Amino acid sequence: MAKNLIAALVLALVVCALADERYYHPNRCDYACPLIYDPVCGTNGVTYSNTCVLNRTNCNRPPWLWVRVWYRGVCRRQGIPIPY
Repeated sequence: MAKNLIAALVLALVVCALADERYYHPNRCDYACPLIYDPVCGTNGVTYSNTCVLNRTNCNRPPWLWVRVWYRGVCRRQGIPIPY
C-alpha cells in the first residue's frame, strides 16, 4: 500500500514537471518589443508601454496567471488589480 502511494506521488511529480516545461522555456522571452509608446492597462493594474511588452511578461507564466489587456491607455489607478 505504501509503495503504491509513493509510486503515485513520484508519477504525479514527474507529470507536473513535464507539464511545466511548456511554460518555463528560457528561450520564449528572447524577443525585443518595438519602442513605440502605445500604452495599455493590464488586468493587474499596471500600465505597459505597448501590447508586446505586456505579452512578454506572460512568456514564462502558465495561462491561468497571464496578464491581459484590460483597456487601451494608461491605467487610471496604478498597481490596483482589476477583478476579472
